[in-house]
Amino acid sequence: MRTQARLYLRYLIGGIVVALALHLLGLAGIFYVRPVENDPYKNGVAVTEVNADHLTFSDGRVFRPIGGLSERSRKIIQESASRVDIEIDDTNLVTIYGRQRVFVCGFGMPMIVLPIIPINVPKYNKTTLEIGEVDGLPRGTNARSCPEREQCGSETVDE
Repeated sequence: MRTQARLYLRYLIGGIVVALALHLLGLAGIFYVRPVENDPYKNGVAVTEVNADHLTFSDGRVFRPIGGLSERSRKIIQESASRVDIEIDDTNLVTIYGRQRVFVCGFGMPMIVLPIIPINVPKYNKTTLEIGEVDGLPRGTNARSCPEREQCGSETVDE
């Protein structure tokens, strides 16, 4: 019975040494990537109407993108359950964002993965869809330009 226990212990230690060597060589690993549900929006709002030249939000605001609404934006809005994120800058220029699924490439991962320890990765990221204006929101002119002296110090740049 003792010799059998020693044999099991010998195989166990040998297996651990082989697994450690494979891990150090990058051929085997115990970590795996697990996508986790998340909401990347800060100011999420529902879209009730999508047209070629404007979006209507659930709160009644109408967004008019510069150059019209692209097919990519329509597709992302539809895939994100008709929700977008809105950001308004100092000049009242409006940027809308959608959510896009994150692609996790397994190129840097080991060839053999024993899924024991998960690494949580967000399932969605924010992506810029369109830039434009909201009807009734006046365009501000209080944006400060960046003077040349502030960029280069005390001397000016001559061409």
